[in-house]
Amino acid sequence: MFKHLITLIVLFSLSFTLFAQKQVTIDFKAEVPADETIRQGVLENGLTYYIRANAVPENRAEFFLVNNVGAMQETPMQNGFAHLVEHMCFNGTTNFEKKDIIHYLESIGMKFGPEINAYTVYDQTVYTLNKVPIETKENIDTSLMILFDWATNVTMATDEINAERLVVREELRTRSSAISRMRDETNKVLFEGSKYAVHNIIGTVDVIDHSPVDTLRAFYNDWYRPDLQAIIIVGDIDVDKMEAKVKSIFSKLPTTKNPKERIEHQIPNHKGIKVALAQDKESPYSIIQATYKKDVNKVKNQEYYYHEHLSALYGIMINNRLNEQSQAVDAPFMQAFSRYSNMVRTKDAYTSFAVTANDKIKIGLESILMENERVLKFGFLETELDRAKKELFSANEKGFKERNKRKSESFASSIKSNFLSNEPIPSIEWDFGFVNDFMQKVTLEQVNALASEWITDDNMVVQIWAPEKEDVDMPTEAEVLAIIAKVHKAELVQYVDAEANKPLIAKIPTAGTIVKEETKDGITRWTLSNGVKVVIKTTNYKEDEILMQAYSNGGWSKTKMKDDVSAKIAAKVVDMSGLGDFDNISLQKKLAGKNISIYPYIGQLSEGINGSSNVSDFNTLLKLNYLYFTAPRADEDAFTNYKEQTAAELANKSANPQSVFFDSLRQNMIQHNPRQRVMTAEMLNEAKLSRIKYIFGERFGDPSGFTFYFVGNIDIDAQKDTILTYLGGLPTVSRTETYTDLGIRMPQERVENHFQKEMETDKATVFVGFTGQSKKISIEDELMFQMVKEYLDNRYMETLREEIGGTYGASSWSSVSHSPVSEYYIGVFYDADPAKLDTMLYVTYKEMENLIANGPSEIVIKNTVENKLKEHAEKVKENKWWISTIKSDDINNQDFINFDYEAFWKGLTPKKVKKFAKKYFDTKRTVEIVQTK
Repeated sequence: MFKHLITLIVLFSLSFTLFAQKQVTIDFKAEVPADETIRQGVLENGLTYYIRANAVPENRAEFFLVNNVGAMQETPMQNGFAHLVEHMCFNGTTNFEKKDIIHYLESIGMKFGPEINAYTVYDQTVYTLNKVPIETKENIDTSLMILFDWATNVTMATDEINAERLVVREELRTRSSAISRMRDETNKVLFEGSKYAVHNIIGTVDVIDHSPVDTLRAFYNDWYRPDLQAIIIVGDIDVDKMEAKVKSIFSKLPTTKNPKERIEHQIPNHKGIKVALAQDKESPYSIIQATYKKDVNKVKNQEYYYHEHLSALYGIMINNRLNEQSQAVDAPFMQAFSRYSNMVRTKDAYTSFAVTANDKIKIGLESILMENERVLKFGFLETELDRAKKELFSANEKGFKERNKRKSESFASSIKSNFLSNEPIPSIEWDFGFVNDFMQKVTLEQVNALASEWITDDNMVVQIWAPEKEDVDMPTEAEVLAIIAKVHKAELVQYVDAEANKPLIAKIPTAGTIVKEETKDGITRWTLSNGVKVVIKTTNYKEDEILMQAYSNGGWSKTKMKDDVSAKIAAKVVDMSGLGDFDNISLQKKLAGKNISIYPYIGQLSEGINGSSNVSDFNTLLKLNYLYFTAPRADEDAFTNYKEQTAAELANKSANPQSVFFDSLRQNMIQHNPRQRVMTAEMLNEAKLSRIKYIFGERFGDPSGFTFYFVGNIDIDAQKDTILTYLGGLPTVSRTETYTDLGIRMPQERVENHFQKEMETDKATVFVGFTGQSKKISIEDELMFQMVKEYLDNRYMETLREEIGGTYGASSWSSVSHSPVSEYYIGVFYDADPAKLDTMLYVTYKEMENLIANGPSEIVIKNTVENKLKEHAEKVKENKWWISTIKSDDINNQDFINFDYEAFWKGLTPKKVKKFAKKYFDTKRTVEIVQTK
């Protein structure tokens, strides 16, 4: 799909003194200065702390505990311990019994998963409390106590360990996919000779099930210690007061006598090329990775920082070339990219990656290596560098402009990298000044020199993952080496850079006028002289963002069944074809450095265009929108490329258990309506380019039926002429149209589909849900569905995961639609231990029936109310909430904008929820889909 997710720039030659960045002259030997707004220190016991004030979002703070500990600290008999310890930190500490950490945080409006979480990887274990409401001193003090307990006071009760073993085993079951199995297999070669080849983070079933509890406690006591820990606090706080609290509390962390040495495990260098091949019957893709391993640069000074920016320019240019190749007819790969990045703590890598069709693995490998070789021999061109500089500069410019709107979580994540890897954390102002100076000094020769530094046969590993099936052209190790040798000897020519210097629009349209205007609730509405409607909401939530959504009734419901495939892919083919006088490649070059995202869609009941830009590129955004209506393209080559790429994606779908399950679920939820068939490679032959052109032209042929919504930092007076020119100047025919009801409905009676699928992992996958219809679903009803979803999430976490140990997690889903009829569903999805399936299904229904019979408990309602009020207070400071809510209010004739959320949520009672559940949920209208081995 053509989405120019291309970053922004005002004309490159504008004086940088327009901005308040620091003036920086790069000095390779100098350190990168740390952001002075970050208060940093090290306590006597060795604990490092970082504290920063940041008021976005307001009245919220991030609390991180970062442990410089991961799977690399395990012994062979402890494989998986670092991850299991992470789980145990949520299962009882000195000050919080059992699940009381989660219970407390939920009581102040936080949600387990999005805001209460942790992760473990090879070299680190990190605990995160995101967007903690800090209006009260208690919330701050308790959050600090939680971090303290995680750091030293986890109780590791035997019964809790044994219960959590079951959860981790189910996590292993859920995560056991074709990709994970192939990755583990080829990692033995990629990381050969190191612990990374053996320790896969989640561990083995044997260790999870049978390791003695004392050894797990010993791992925690050995490695969770202040000299390997950091506290990070960023938010709407007083730094001095917070620092005093941190010193008072965390100075009490005990040091460890005779601490174990933390070893930075190395991946040995090797001469020559290694090849790692893996196949799996369930693999959804054929994937190639050519990895050139490099030692990390431990000196993180300004020379290192300069090199990082050179790497970014190189990545932009090589990926532009690969993207160009992917758009050709008979392309060697579906997608490809190359990048230089950190692989593990002690190793960096330049990696070239491609996804190919089953019969194009060899040519795909040859193509990505050939492009590396071309750069090695000839380098890039000045024209390519000019575009890359625009993109890199503009990305940094956006960060600078949004510096006062940057979220606390983003700052905390950057600080985390400083503690773990000594990554620089300069101020945004200094960083932008550095980029300013870098842009003046960087040369093409410097960027081109990276190729010989990175692309070498020594330390190179080629990994190939592919489905295990007959049509896969899987190379042998000898064939891979032969391809590499062929590439080295190839007689290559320099890349030819064809640029288009024409204007996007040759003739500026005649502007329309405003024939009707009204402003209410801070929302301005215009009707233009050509019938186009415009809705504008000006905000200051982002300094340099304008969102756009255009909407019209109709969609592919207006087409005949014989045109279904053509209609459903029409917008994608047009998107891949370019616009006006520009094919897709030349258009992307034309837009280099502009912060513009725009794409059309044709849905079942509507069509539209979604987009965004920065303030300075708003004019270009509307020009592109104008071209979608007046000069769309549907090229033969783009059509062929789309069919080839999609057929390759679909070729392995039936072997993937997850894909098969969700296809079955979707088909049962629409009662196998023939207008919503599951797409297959064979169905693509039904598409006709002539029909694609006609359908897109017919759907977008009358802009008078469209409403354009704009939300963001949009100055209405300054942008009025642009809007009147490119929206008011659209030619229209003023037809009246709505969608056609195709009779696609959810089932209104019980549906049960249990089926078997051949798979490697013995796993049951389950969906159980209620469906129904209503004459009208009110705002209150929609919020009640959210309440029920939270209830089910809470109960299934307690029962299916914690009490039974039958799943890693159960996720509740709810959906409400108002057109063509008001209908809904709410249900739960999970993977499960097949041996416990009957029990799991029994409990699934029991919790639903308990809701209908008794309603939720007071504590579930209280926690949900706190969460929803907190969530709403955060959402209304986001442009994306406003644009989606204004649009949906218009479409559904509702008024979420002025709805009294606080009164609704604070007025909830178990009785009200019970009444709602009885009205909407009937066990005779349930959908039960179960897939087993």
